[in-house]
Amino acid sequence: MKDNDEMNRYDHLGMLDGIPVRRCLKSGFCCTKQPCAYGEFNEAKTACKYLSEPNDIGQKICNRYDWIKANVPTWEMYPAFGGGCCMPMFNEMRDKILVKLKEKENGK
Repeated sequence: MKDNDEMNRYDHLGMLDGIPVRRCLKSGFCCTKQPCAYGEFNEAKTACKYLSEPNDIGQKICNRYDWIKANVPTWEMYPAFGGGCCMPMFNEMRDKILVKLKEKENGK
């Protein structure tokens, strides 16, 4: 059994001005709310059109990541790929991935 600190490595990066910073788990939730400046909504306006299909545990990636890295000088600052989750509360997509990651680690 893992202790709480080890299990929280998926969930907690530290504190910023007294507020816990949660890890990005690649749920794609932020890309369903509003595409970044280098993306655009899909035809149904449900997510960025560059957001990938989910993998086996529900994680999604930005299919425009390589283009952004090659063409945007400030790519390390914006968009904040992996910089932490700005919407961890009430984010069911993220919660499901977190459960699956913990299950995978425990051999379930």
